Amino acid sequence: MSEGVDMYVAKFDTEGDTIWSIYIGNDDPDFEGFHTEESVAVLENEANEIIVCGSYDIVGWSDYHGTVLHRISADGEPLQSKLYEVMAADDMVLMDNGGFMICGTGFTGFALPQAHVMMIGADFEIEWATQYTGSAEQGCGLRGICKMSENEYAVAGYTYGIGIVSGLLSTFDTLGNITWASELYLGIEIDNIFSSVE
Repeated sequence: MSEGVDMYVAKFDTEGDTIWSIYIGNDDPDFEGFHTEESVAVLENEANEIIVCGSYDIVGWSDYHGTVLHRISADGEPLQSKLYEVMAADDMVLMDNGGFMICGTGFTGFALPQAHVMMIGADFEIEWATQYTGSAEQGCGLRGICKMSENEYAVAGYTYGIGIVSGLLSTFDTLGNITWASELYLGIEIDNIFSSVE
């Protein structure tokens, strides 16, 4: 669509009846043109606010991807939105301090996609962002993230080279340091690991 696509967010009661629903998008003037948003994760924080995480594409820029966060009140009122150019998000978890750990895939100057993780504070500001790069012949990306303990998180995704795709599992601390990593050879078919088991 030439005018981009917004996210649709709805809240339902236990009977399946709609309590509220909204379309929400971020027409940030710093980004020229319209963009298309796709939600990948939604959660509720201790303040009963709804946090929606997604990825966006700039219409007409096929290689331009990023992450978007929306904060919505318990009554369905948009409160805050922010775009991040670091990566295209694939999953998000809530941290004990009210912030968010987000994983995904980005390019950032590499010919092949690279795995990314970023920590966002409760104020929607980036605390840190890091990428896990493969070799020049290897791409990688992250599909799922989960909390293992107060200070450790696990991510799952994929690596691929010439004709070979492998599953990728890794754990890291709250500073972005990798504490363990393993590739699971899955043969020549494209089999991505979509989530970790907590």
